[in-house]
Amino acid sequence: MTEIEKAITAFEAVQEDEGNPILTFGTLKFFAVAEPACKEALAALREKQERDVNPPLTLEELRGMDGEPVYLVGMEPIEYGWRNQYLLIDTDEDLAYNGSYQFDLSRCAGFAYRRPPEGDDR
Repeated sequence: MTEIEKAITAFEAVQEDEGNPILTFGTLKFFAVAEPACKEALAALREKQERDVNPPLTLEELRGMDGEPVYLVGMEPIEYGWRNQYLLIDTDEDLAYNGSYQFDLSRCAGFAYRRPPEGDDR
């Protein structure tokens, strides 16, 4: 069960008990139920936050991604026909390519991402 599934289960348990008159902010029962639910929700939010992080890839990270796609941005001015796009990593040749373009991996470090960065509109 993922952290998000655990949080949903914990919060559903609190919702099912809402009609119970003992469940008020001042009771031990509330704290006994709410504390684990809040901890699960916090863990789920942290898990999502870690997944959402999308820093530029380093050369070492690129070299560990043989056969995987990366998203390259800003490698050439757009007036020359470059569009931010996905390319595949080939560690045997030490390059990223898509059939039309290929780049030495050392040039891609800092410009390659696992997915398009937020705000990428090119």
